Amino acid sequence: MANSPFSCIIVRRTELRNKGIGESGIFTNDIDTQEQAKRAAEALAEVKGKEIVILDLTHLTTFADFFVIAAGDSHVHMKALSDRVRESMAQFGARIVHSEGQGSKTWMLLDFGSVIVHIFSPAARDYYGLEQLWGDAKTIPYSS
Repeated sequence: MANSPFSCIIVRRTELRNKGIGESGIFTNDIDTQEQAKRAAEALAEVKGKEIVILDLTHLTTFADFFVIAAGDSHVHMKALSDRVRESMAQFGARIVHSEGQGSKTWMLLDFGSVIVHIFSPAARDYYGLEQLWGDAKTIPYSS
């Protein structure tokens, strides 16, 4: 579990909460988190992200309000997706809190506080099954 999409989120969120940081909006200049999630999805679509899904976690957990999940065809494609999300969210005023897997060929995570973006290879997305794991989450329709 040390290198899973879940361990870094929980550990980092716990570290921030212990410092008194981490309520919704703290890292995002109070920008509406659903708008941030949509902005991240749009950025992924601009670079041809595959199977983009937004999960609303607001009633299920306290460590994030939304997951934005997408797949990339290759490591180069995944890196391009990550770079575009970072750029777009910065233009929107959202600051990145933490990132993982930038050298990984299977999974990258961009944590913007209340919005967490997961970029997977198709095989890793199937393996981790975040949509199934968070099956109680409301799926927000996204179409490019």
